[in-house]
Amino acid sequence: KALFKGDYKIMYNMGPVGDDEWHLFNIVTDPGEVLDLKQTMPERFDSMMADYQVYEKNNRILPLPAGYIQQRQVGLNGLRDRFGAKIFTFMLTLLILVAFYLVYKSRRKSLA
Repeated sequence: KALFKGDYKIMYNMGPVGDDEWHLFNIVTDPGEVLDLKQTMPERFDSMMADYQVYEKNNRILPLPAGYIQQRQVGLNGLRDRFGAKIFTFMLTLLILVAFYLVYKSRRKSLA
C-alpha cells in the first residue's frame, strides 16, 4: 500500500519482514526512505492517509486476509501460472490411483 503526493510518499510496511506500520517519506530529499516523517509532519500524514482511504473506497480495495504472506502467494501464483493445468491433472491422477489402490487393498484383505 502506498500513495505518492508531490515530493512525499506514504507506505504501509507489511510484515512478516516489515513492522506493519504506515510511514511518511520525502522521496526527493530522502530517496533511500530512511527518515520517517510521520511524527514530525502529522498533518501531512493524516491528509495523505485520508486521500489513501478515499482511493481504497473508490477502487473497492479489499483488505488482505489474516495470515497473508506475500512471498507464499507469489510462489503459489508462479506455480499456478507455470504448471496450472498440469498440477490439476497430476492431482486428479494421483487421487484416482489412490482410490484404485485402496479398493485393491480392501478386496485383497477380504479374500484372505
